[in-house]
Amino acid sequence: MWQDVNADEEEIAWARETAAALESRSFGGGYVNYMQADEPVERVRAAFGAEPFERLRRLKARFDPDNVLHRNQNIPPAPA
Repeated sequence: MWQDVNADEEEIAWARETAAALESRSFGGGYVNYMQADEPVERVRAAFGAEPFERLRRLKARFDPDNVLHRNQNIPPAPA
């Protein structure tokens, strides 16, 4: 957010450059700590990366098979 409307191009360019620089480190899904609680599972998977996400699902199946802890950036348990 900025006060000077004449700075639109410069500020928008900076924001887009920063987002592009971070994208390669986010697996294309965004930063998990800034996601909403109701994000689609596909976006959460993209944020963690496919392999870590599946590993987390296996852990979730072991420690929370009933998905009690399902609020923020839910990772559903892997099927039994």
